[in-house]
Amino acid sequence: MEISACIAGDIVMPNKGRRVSMRIVHRHHFSSALKRMSAIVSLQNPGSSSSEYMVTVKGAPETLRPMVSVTWYGYCGQELL
Repeated sequence: MEISACIAGDIVMPNKGRRVSMRIVHRHHFSSALKRMSAIVSLQNPGSSSSEYMVTVKGAPETLRPMVSVTWYGYCGQELL
């Protein structure tokens, strides 16, 4: 199953040899008005009762650029900040 096909509550199980599984906590589907989509994911280590959370965003570079403080060299034709 591809992560893009997952919905909130789905669990992505790791391949053999990997220990962390991911659970999609909430997913904001693509919005053409916002030109982006995002997901909140919990990372769960086996045997641990705690989770780490990560937010992922996919969208048009020109839309995301004002939202980040540091980019890599060449991002949207910009120099490294």
